[in-house]
Amino acid sequence: MTIKKERKKKLVWLIVDEKNLPINIKDYRRLIKGISFPNNFIVKYDEKILVFLNSMKNFSKLEFNHNLIWVGVKLYNFCTNDTFEIVNTEVVDVSENISLGWCMGEYKFTKFKSNFQKKKNSKLTNITKDQILDSKTFSLVRDLVNTP
Repeated sequence: MTIKKERKKKLVWLIVDEKNLPINIKDYRRLIKGISFPNNFIVKYDEKILVFLNSMKNFSKLEFNHNLIWVGVKLYNFCTNDTFEIVNTEVVDVSENISLGWCMGEYKFTKFKSNFQKKKNSKLTNITKDQILDSKTFSLVRDLVNTP
């Protein structure tokens, strides 16, 4: 019998404004100075991952929802091999777009590659079965496009 090692979840915080911050206000103001979207808006700070969405507040609703998918992709690429959980999904109207982006970030087309690297073992616990099915559908369509 083998014993599985329980991995501690790392917390991901979505930050839209100065309300309900997981860090003190001085550190927040110091960190926010170097933040820009879409380049460097994800920061690891004191065992937490902070996703600053402040600069997206001037976007239209359609632009904001579309960019949340890319936030999920970048979040997947930023996170290392571990288990993650988005703590405060209620600050964003369509937080499932971040989970969908996470699933889409996992996609790799490796059908014709002889030496390909394994996927990293990052997991997001907020993903529903519908989002997994949607991402598998996107992956199938991408495979069909990439196959001659």
